[in-house]
Formats: sequence, C-alpha cells, structure tokens
Amino acid sequence: MSNLIVQCWNSAELTIRQEMESKHPDKNEEFITELFQDELRLKLEGVSASGAVERAFLLDLEGAFPNVLSSDLSRISNGLVALVNFHARSREGKTGGDFGLVLVRPDVTRARFGGSDLIIDKDYRRGLLCQAKILGRDAKWGDLTGSQKRVLTDRLGYLGIVLYQYLDNDRRRLSEFHWQLAADNSIEDVTRWLKTGQFPDLRGSAQILGSLAQDRIGTDDKKLIAEFIAPPTRPSLEIRVTWRDGDGPGPTVHTHVNTHVQQHVIVRH
Repeated sequence: MSNLIVQCWNSAELTIRQEMESKHPDKNEEFITELFQDELRLKLEGVSASGAVERAFLLDLEGAFPNVLSSDLSRISNGLVALVNFHARSREGKTGGDFGLVLVRPDVTRARFGGSDLIIDKDYRRGLLCQAKILGRDAKWGDLTGSQKRVLTDRLGYLGIVLYQYLDNDRRRLSEFHWQLAADNSIEDVTRWLKTGQFPDLRGSAQILGSLAQDRIGTDDKKLIAEFIAPPTRPSLEIRVTWRDGDGPGPTVHTHVNTHVQQHVIVRH
C-alpha cells in the first residue's frame, strides 16, 4: 500500500514541477504546497477508481496473514480508496508548522484470544508536522520566527522541514522536494541549518512517505495529531485510506485458515 502512495506522490511532484516551469514561475512555498495537494488528490482519485488501492491493500494483507483465505481478506480490502484533504495556512500560528502530513489507514491485527478473527482499527493515524521553506533569490532559506521557535521546541520529535528550491535564475525549474527531520536535534540546530544551508540528513519524499507508513518517523499519538498536526477544524494534508461507502467491514472479521498453504519442514538426520 505504501508503495502505491509513494508512486502517486512522486508522480504529483513531477507534474507540478512541469506546471511550475510552464505556467507558474517564481511562486512561494504556500502556492507550491497547495498546487501539490491538488495534484496528489487527482492521482489518488485515479488509482482509487481503478481498484489499485484495494488490490495493493489485499497484497499487504496476504503478506501479513499468509494462512488466511484470500476471499476472507478481500472482505476487508473491497471498496478501499485513498482520499486527500488539506488545511489552510491560517493554522500555522498555533501549530508552529505550515501543514501537517497525516496518513490514516486501517490497521489489521489478529485477535488476541479470537482464533482466526482479525481486528480492524479503521482510523489508525501517523502524523508529521511540516515546516515548509523555500530558497530565496538571496540564497537564504529564511529563519523561524520567535513564536515558531518557542512552539516548535516541544515538537521537534515529529517535525519535518520540507525544502523547495528553484534550479534556475528565472525560478521556473523547481527541484524535487527535500526533507530534513528534526527529531533528536535542538531548535538551535534547526535554526543553524536554515542559516547556513547545511542540512545533515536530507531525504527524498519517497523515504519520508515510506518511513511514515512504516511507523519509523512522526507520531501516532492521537492527541498530538488532533491538537497540533491535524486540528479538526482545518484538516491538514491528510492521505486517508478508507472505504468508498464510508463504512466497510465491522471491527472484527472472522476468517478461515487456508489449508492449501504449503508447510516447509526441515528434517535433520
């Protein structure tokens, strides 16, 4: 599933970079972010309509539960789609970031004492607070405000800086997005990176999305996500994998063991 989302993200990045070059030169980071989320929404709508989202999730389920019949697992994946919502910049003053990146997806686990039953958390969330910066004509990234520094100091563990940069003097050719995570660093480190332009561990969007989907970065603390990353009054850049009818299966799905799965036994003489 995460690979499909990464593919859509990369495709959306490429499309807006082409559009920026031909139609939207020298735009700021807010414009770029909003243009990107519109394109990402279109990409995910396309793969959702084709059934690729439910097929990708079914493959994940088959990999996680190889002994369960695919027909049972398809009851979970049938009707899954991927949606995008986005919030306005006006929340920056409270959250300290420009936007929140949140992946919402079903989380399927075995019932602890339920035999072959599977338990579905339909609203599992993983979020990253994002601060967007663009390299100016003066070759500077710009500093954080005093208010941002105070607010972000306690949120560095789930903060990512997304860097936009033009590659030409006419500011038409936009580079691929680059990211710097702030976890395990101080606000003074972040300030120094922006001042010097020396970022210790730049990553591409594919790495960020993959790490977020695999729970290696960001946070799954629902309180932090609701209050700082994705305030309910203004959704952040939220990628939501959910069911087309808004309902899907119940919280518990009874499954059957696939008796045709081969058992490999090593015989020692």
